[in-house]
This record gives sequence, structure tokens and C-alpha cells, in this order.
Amino acid sequence: MKIGILTLNQSYSYGACLQAYATFYALQEMGHEVEFINYVNEEEQSQNHLFSNRSDWSMLKNAKASLLNILFLRIHNSRKAFDAFHTDFLEKKRRTLTKEELQDLQYDVLLSGSDQLWNPTIFSKLDTAYFLDFGTAKKRISYAASAGSHCFSENEIRILKPLLEQYDAISVREKQLKHQLEDSFSLKSEVVIDPTFLLTAEEWLNIDFPRNFKAKGRYILLYMIGVPFSEYKERYAPLVEYVKRKLNLPVYVVGNSSFLHVPGGDRNLTGMTPIGLVHAIHQADLVLTSSFHGVAFSINLNRPFIALENSNPDRVNNLLTLCGLENRKLSGLDKDACEALLRPYGYMYANEQLKQHREASKAWVQEQLKG
Repeated sequence: MKIGILTLNQSYSYGACLQAYATFYALQEMGHEVEFINYVNEEEQSQNHLFSNRSDWSMLKNAKASLLNILFLRIHNSRKAFDAFHTDFLEKKRRTLTKEELQDLQYDVLLSGSDQLWNPTIFSKLDTAYFLDFGTAKKRISYAASAGSHCFSENEIRILKPLLEQYDAISVREKQLKHQLEDSFSLKSEVVIDPTFLLTAEEWLNIDFPRNFKAKGRYILLYMIGVPFSEYKERYAPLVEYVKRKLNLPVYVVGNSSFLHVPGGDRNLTGMTPIGLVHAIHQADLVLTSSFHGVAFSINLNRPFIALENSNPDRVNNLLTLCGLENRKLSGLDKDACEALLRPYGYMYANEQLKQHREASKAWVQEQLKG
């Protein structure tokens, strides 16, 4: 079958890039002809511009962000990290289209991908393109769609209900969205695993792409998403410092700011490619992360980690519960809890759960693509 994937394939986000690649790879391995549909939401892409102009920010906040982009080389480092990955892995497999041109597309299957594609707050307002309101297809399917912690308003439900009713099959990433679809839309859906788990650890580590990362001895990896800098300093810097002293290891910080000192950090890992991040997680003695995909790859690669709570906790909570790792989450410095989390632990149960859900999720996709 010829499948067109609509997802965030041009984002300067590690999770978005890695889930896009995983979705493409998994469908291709099933024997299908696959390509990305390059529809780009301008609001989401505005975060990639040197001079910030986000509509949901004040002029002062946009001006401050623009200044920080310049002073800390944030956009320069993001382009260094992501542009080659977009070109080598994503861009050559997609079609460049305007929103109007979406209407002329024809596929056997249109598939809305994963990540927070159905979360209007990512785009400042509802973007119905991500609900496949275009083109001609024999089937319309979603795989592991997520709305984050967003609850659809009555107006959003009114707009989205006829669009979602056109889907032949809907799968989501979190139980919360499944319940919303049942209660607010009277629609059934399947909870499937995040696309990054469709690839095994071995498959991720064997991807031939410049890693742009070289470890200098042992280290702790710090990867923060969804936590303002001021909140990090108050809630998590003491925890990072405590763990750093206990393990007597330097802390490498994943980010895009060259000259910003992160309390507790010893080295900023800027300009690191998405595959570089995978290897940075794999080689770390410990991963401290508030990122869903930071947690996901730590589990998939069987690395010791501590999940730090962020503003959108549902996704991580679902994943930790699935893998029986609920106790690996902290919301601040707790010395007794840290001591317990620094002791060795096994991944036997988590690996078995991932294997079962990987197989079940692949089977669900294959079943929906029949005919």
C-alpha cells in the first residue's frame, strides 16, 4: 500500500524527529510504500526562527526569546543538530506541499502520526490538517496520536467530531485521550505504544547516521523538557547536585544554548543530532530527564534513569505504569528516594512488557492496513 504520513517531520524536537523516523521505518519494514506529507504549521515552525514571533507570546517575551537565540546561539545549534537529519532521513521521503495542495493528495492510506499532533496548544489553535481533513484515501488511520494533557473544549469537539468519524481506525498513545474520545466523541480507539518503541534497542543503535557526540569517560546525562529554567533551579538543581556528588560523575546537559550555565551541569551538549541523543542516553551511567522520550529511550536502552516531573506528566506516568517503573519519578530532591533510585535494578519486567506491546501494536497496524 502507498501510505502518506502526516506528522511533525520538520520539528527541532528530538522526540518529534525520532518518532517520525520510527513510524516511517516500521511501516516500510511491513512492506509498504511510505512517504511523509510535508505540511508545516507556521506557528509550530515559528519556534525555529532566529527572531521569535509566536502569536501566543507578548512582544516582550518574543523580544527576550530573540535576544537569547542570538546570545546563546540557540537557533544555530538547533539547525546544526536537526537540519541534516531532516534532509537525510526525512526530507528525501516527503513531498513539499502548501495547505491548499493537501486537497489534491491521493493515497491508499492517510496516517496521522504520533507525538502531540492533536494538542492545539502546540499550534496556538486547532489545526484540522492533523486530523486528516484533506485528500482522497481508501483508509484514514491514526497511530499513537496524542493530545498531551489537553482536554478538548465543546467548540473543538463540535469541529473535530465529523473529522474523527471519517477515520477507519484510531489509535492513541495515552489512556486519557482514549477516555476523551469515548466520553466526548462516542468513538472507540486503541491504546498503542509510542512509535519509538516499535524499534528495538539494537535497531536504534545500528542506525547509520553521524552521532555528533563523543563521550569523555563516564557521565550523568541531564535532558530537561517542559520545565522553565527558574523552576529547574529551584526544584531540580539541588537534586542534580546531590546525585552528582553521590556518583562523583560530571553532568552533561542536552540543550541548544552554548553559553548558558545550567546549575549542576559541567558540559553543554549542543548541536547534537537525534541519533547522537540516542547514543548519549545509551552510554550514560544515569539519565535525569523530564522528557517523555528521554524516559522512553532510557527504558528501551535499559539505562538507569530518574524521571523528573514536568508540566505535562500524563504521558510519562502512563509509560512508567506500563513498565512497572512508577517509583522512578521524583518531583524534587528527596535524599532517601535518590539513594533508593541509585541502587542497581533490573529491566526484565519492563522488557517483557515492551515486547508484548510492541508485537500487539504492530499487529494492530497490520490488521488495519489489510485490504
